[in-house]
Parts: sequence; structure tokens; C-alpha cells
Amino acid sequence: FGPSLGWGWSSVFAAVFHAVSAFCNAGFSLFADSLERFRGSLPVNLLISLLIVCGGIGFAVISNLKEASLARLGSGGRPATGPRLSPNTRLVLTGTAILIPGGLLLFYALEHGHSLRGLGLGTQYLAAFFQSVTLRTAGFNTVPMGGLRAPTYLFMIAFMFIGAASGSTAGGIKINTVGIILAYVRSLLRDQENATLFRHMIAKELVLRALLIFLFGTVAVLAGTLLLSVFE
Repeated sequence: FGPSLGWGWSSVFAAVFHAVSAFCNAGFSLFADSLERFRGSLPVNLLISLLIVCGGIGFAVISNLKEASLARLGSGGRPATGPRLSPNTRLVLTGTAILIPGGLLLFYALEHGHSLRGLGLGTQYLAAFFQSVTLRTAGFNTVPMGGLRAPTYLFMIAFMFIGAASGSTAGGIKINTVGIILAYVRSLLRDQENATLFRHMIAKELVLRALLIFLFGTVAVLAGTLLLSVFE
């Protein structure tokens, strides 16, 4: 933030404030335009995105990654006999690896001739990447939110509805919930008795809980949309 605010305590405070806000997926910014002034700054975009992702994957995933990495290092690169990546960690990392590139491509495809028009190609992709990451309910933005196309708003709503991981600082119904539901749907299509993820059977109680969370989330969104349409 130094080049924008001038090197001093104000830039240090802004850096600490936005770092905490990003990791907590809070989205609070000290600037009236959020982070639009840093749209072309690669360091700011990458650091804020990294903090958002770290806060969004959840503390259990971070702990499991640490334990598995230490076990792998202790075994000299050979297959570790200690802690390994849990199915929950693999589900969260897989979902994150799908949603971020998917959001980037969708945002760029829908907005490259609209809100991103006039920007350099590199800045367009950087802005699309940042918006894809921040849709994990972080709330920052580097492009004006008031001038997007209707299809963009719809896919943004879907991404925010999913959110990030269980036990994280982000909101949404969680990647874990969506993953369990998709695994259950796959088991139905394949006429399998039990739903599985990464060769692990999912308890029926977890499937029912995931479906209930999805139902409550959908009802809450529809009720909120109805109230907004009536009073706004």
C-alpha cells in the first residue's frame, strides 16, 4: 500500500487492517472504492488472494496440511507412514481448485467486453482472478460492482451461496456440503447403495445434514430476495 498511501504508519496500518480483513473473509476496506485502485498491482492482488484462500480453506485443513507435510519431510520424500491428507482436506482443496479457475473464466468471459473493457489483457485476467477468489464471501472488489451484467451477478450469487470450507472464516453453505450432495447424486445415478468420496463411504447422517443445509440456505436466499423485492 506504500506507493498509494505514501510510506509511513498509515500504509503500515492499512496493510495490517486489510491483511486481517482478508484472512477473516470480512471484506472491510479503508478505501471508499474497496481495492479498485490496486486493480493492476500484482503483489497486492496475490497477497490478498492468498490470505482469503488460507482463511477460506479452514483451520482443520491447514492443520492437516501441516501435519502431512511434516510427515512427508520426515520420511525423506518417501510415502509417509504418519498423518496423510484427510478426505475433508482433499475435498476442500479439490473444490477450491475447481471454483477459482472456473470463476476466473466465467467472470472474464462475461465481462471482458463490458466492465473489463479498456483494461490491458494482463489486468483483465488479474481482475477476473481476484473477483473469483473474493467471491468466497470475502467481499473485496477491484472492479466496480454497479456496472456488471445480469449473468455475472447470477453466477456470483451461486459462488457466494457455496462459499468456502467448513470450519473456516468464510460463509456460504460450504464446499463440504456441496461435495457431499454431489457424491450422493453420483451414487444415485450409478445405483450405488452408499455415497463415497475418495474411496471413503459417507455416512447417511452426513448426507441428510448436507441436504438440510442446502434446503435451509435456499429458503433463506429466496425469502431474502422476496423481502428485498417488496421493500426496495
